[in-house]
Amino acid sequence: MNLMESTQRGGFRAALETNYIDTTGMCLELFFWPTVGANNLYRPIVSVKVITEARNTLRLASSSGYELATWNRLFAKLPSGIHKLIIEARRSTSGMSGMSIDDVVVQPCVDFGKALLFV
Repeated sequence: MNLMESTQRGGFRAALETNYIDTTGMCLELFFWPTVGANNLYRPIVSVKVITEARNTLRLASSSGYELATWNRLFAKLPSGIHKLIIEARRSTSGMSGMSIDDVVVQPCVDFGKALLFV
């Protein structure tokens, strides 16, 4: 899923948001591909946040903005309780940039790293 890619609206943000879910014992993993033009001082960034039932926002993980133009992995252990999950991408402030996100998985943390067999 390509959240955004353009030379327009530098610094623009796009977000994917869930309903409130029980995140106790859960982890989130996603892969992202930042697209960056040659002149960009500030690179696109992807972050994972949660909103608590009290409507407080917590940032759990974020890219550094200096990842390679290839698939990068972002992993976050989710806090216990009921939360909304937000995956947010921010375009660079100048030049051609964007962010593609793929393979978003939310599952029990103990299941990460286990091989899946497809029959």
